[in-house]
Amino acid sequence: DLGYPYIASDWTQQFPELFQWMELEKWVIFIALSLIIVVAAFNIMSILSMSILIKTPEIGILRTMGAKAGGIARVFVLQGLFIGLFGTGLGCVLGLTVCTLQDRFQIISIPSDIYIISSLPVDMQVADFVLVSGVSVLICFLAAVLPARRAASLQPVDAIRYIM
Repeated sequence: DLGYPYIASDWTQQFPELFQWMELEKWVIFIALSLIIVVAAFNIMSILSMSILIKTPEIGILRTMGAKAGGIARVFVLQGLFIGLFGTGLGCVLGLTVCTLQDRFQIISIPSDIYIISSLPVDMQVADFVLVSGVSVLICFLAAVLPARRAASLQPVDAIRYIM
């Protein structure tokens, strides 16, 4: 409309590197959250391992009474999965609350004379919540499998040997 020397372009055409960096930042944050979840999974493994050590005599008694190894493993996998689901749900609710508060009340402000905006913007995507939650629950499930297999492999005689 303006003639030959003038060309209209948008931000994506003027600054493609900026948008590539923003996409890369999103993946880096996802990886960082996954690593935090892996640390939490080690905590779940240690909780389940301690639970198995404490409940070793009870596991031996159950095995002596005819409980299958798969049933014993299922109990501990479900315990780890419950811990993971509860923690993930609580984290999602807390994250959603903080993001909603930031979106409405701009709690975290940034200097507007340096940046174009005056507060930290929030863009909540359902896919992001679902992806992080899914990875969290999967990691917690995998962390529960190893202690559960160890509990299932306990021999009844070894488990009840030291009951006093």
